[in-house]
Amino acid sequence: MLTDFYMKQQELELELLLEQITKQNEEENEKWMRAELIANTRWKRLLEERERHKQKRLEQEAKLKLEWELEQKQKQIEEERIAAAKEELKRKQDIFMNNLDKFLSGDSDEPPAELKVMHETRPDAALCPFFSKTACCRFDIMLEYEDNDTYKEFKEFFYDVLSEFEKFGRIIQFKVCNNYEKHLRGNTYVEFAELRSAVAAYRSLHTRWYGGRQLSLQFCLISSWKNAVCGLQLRRRCPKGRACNFLHVFRNPNNLFNGYNNDVPDKSRSSQSSVRSWRWSESPETDVHKRINSSRSDRSSSITTTSDKRRRRSRYSDDDDDDNHHRRHSPRRNFDSTKARIVLDLNLKSPEDALPFYKLPLRTLVHIHNTTKDDVKKGFCQNRLYYISSRLKVPPSMLREKLVKRTFIYSLSFDWIEKALDVLLEMNVAADRIMRDLWVLKYHHETIRERLVRVKGMGVENLYPWMVRCSEDIMNRCG
Repeated sequence: MLTDFYMKQQELELELLLEQITKQNEEENEKWMRAELIANTRWKRLLEERERHKQKRLEQEAKLKLEWELEQKQKQIEEERIAAAKEELKRKQDIFMNNLDKFLSGDSDEPPAELKVMHETRPDAALCPFFSKTACCRFDIMLEYEDNDTYKEFKEFFYDVLSEFEKFGRIIQFKVCNNYEKHLRGNTYVEFAELRSAVAAYRSLHTRWYGGRQLSLQFCLISSWKNAVCGLQLRRRCPKGRACNFLHVFRNPNNLFNGYNNDVPDKSRSSQSSVRSWRWSESPETDVHKRINSSRSDRSSSITTTSDKRRRRSRYSDDDDDDNHHRRHSPRRNFDSTKARIVLDLNLKSPEDALPFYKLPLRTLVHIHNTTKDDVKKGFCQNRLYYISSRLKVPPSMLREKLVKRTFIYSLSFDWIEKALDVLLEMNVAADRIMRDLWVLKYHHETIRERLVRVKGMGVENLYPWMVRCSEDIMNRCG
């Protein structure tokens, strides 16, 4: 009896154990099936994402290839256009020179038609009032000049050039600009009594060399010298100073050509060539041997009469007075000149880049100047304008106005800016967005990275600088 009861109890325990094992196996199998389903789902998602990335990469490569082909095609078209324009310009120049020769030889009574044409870069726009008065534009080709030009050097230039131009005819006006603006400084205006004399001077002197520099002669129309020359500058009272676009002219020695009514110069002046005639040449190379021989021959044949010496002295008699006058009436340095001197020392590559900085207060300019000099000394950059534009791969012309409005850029350390730009570009933030929102550079690079990573983790693909500047409350709500 006890044996049967024991056997039944053993059978019940065995059945219960088997039932537990079966139930546990079913649970484990169900867990495995769920894990397998999750793994398969993730694997399919990974494959789809890889395929999507591959497709996107192929599309980008195709787009880049197409852009490169279009760029090469446009480049080729532009080169062909420039070559055709050069060929057309050369053809017109040859025709122009032939017409000049005919006019000079007397075969034609009418001057070349090109002399009567006003050359305008934008004929559809209103004519600039300064160009109509001075025949110069501040945005034209910048003229080279030396900062150490002095009045004494101007007088040497005056006597050299005047004697050379007088060979072609009577001169009724001669002006040399002393403006600070590069498009005016050094411009020399020579007005002849007859058009044929001007054409002869152009034909003979154009593209010649003087003092190692090539001459570029142009015909221009000055309707009124009174309107072209700054009258206040003659009295040393010009309020615009260096920024004036009217002609600031040197005072000619002996007050020659100082009037505006086509004054006739004194014919008693000697027309003998200057001993500095070696400066004139057909090429940039100076023939030293010819200069030495000519100076020796001049000394060997220097037999002059008393009247000749008197005339020569009369020509140079008031040179000292001219120097004293120029020193007495030289403009004083004012607030604008101080700002201009600081801006010129900011290592800016063009006047267009420098122009926005003139709007800044003097104290701000001094701070920017000190920061720029410190960057150069430490070997960081020449100016932060060009550094940021090179990092963003945009031209400085698109950035200079924005940088002048965000002068805090020059208050941050260079290392701070460099690391902030590294993070922004690493996170694929568009360069044009960074340029529009330079305030983002005020944030620490770790803060920039942390916030952009959070936004990207929310599934946002296109990142913008304003996302860095969002408050924590907005970031938490978006999360």
